Amino acid sequence: MRLFDPHAPTLRALSGTNIRLMMGVSHSDLCDLSNCPQAATSWVRQNILRFPNVTFRYIIAGNEIDPNSELGSFVFPAMQNMYRVTRAAGQGGRVQVSTSIHISLLRRCSPPQAAAFKCSVNWFIRPILEFLRETRAPMHINIFPFNAYINDRRNINLSFALLQPNSGVVLGGVYYDNLFYVIHDAFIAAMTKILAAASPLSLQQTHEMQSGMQVN
Repeated sequence: MRLFDPHAPTLRALSGTNIRLMMGVSHSDLCDLSNCPQAATSWVRQNILRFPNVTFRYIIAGNEIDPNSELGSFVFPAMQNMYRVTRAAGQGGRVQVSTSIHISLLRRCSPPQAAAFKCSVNWFIRPILEFLRETRAPMHINIFPFNAYINDRRNINLSFALLQPNSGVVLGGVYYDNLFYVIHDAFIAAMTKILAAASPLSLQQTHEMQSGMQVN
């Protein structure tokens, strides 16, 4: 289950249910969490530690933040502070810290093997990906196949975008059943390229990043 920001009545209702929860951070909190470790400590105490019987799995610091917006520079420092606080609170093995990104960060996504992030967002995405690799946390992706169809009706078939049977296509020599898989593989290719300069992703690390993809 995913909450885009903390909601105490919902958290109380989830207590003891064993439902794994993705806890979002309100965009209005990102500045403080980025600039003030004490704010991160207070946030974790108020929204995580206060509910010991809730199965928190992820803290998502920002949802689809535009790197070029006023919030863009806050995402990565907020993730770092939240990670340090959760570890200090003994939650490091239980709760992972990540963020959620949008398809618009990609320069292209078809064929997936040729996908890459826009050069203008490399400053934003690279440290986040390196951090996630180091902490063994997945990147979270919102994939909206129908929105991609709306933005490119000339080249995308509606049935392909709606995951209908018998509407697959071959892209870059690979058969894809639907547009969801195309976007999924495009992100994996783009992330791998960003990290290749440091060291190649292992199969396990690639799988861990794939496992965090969030579909809405």
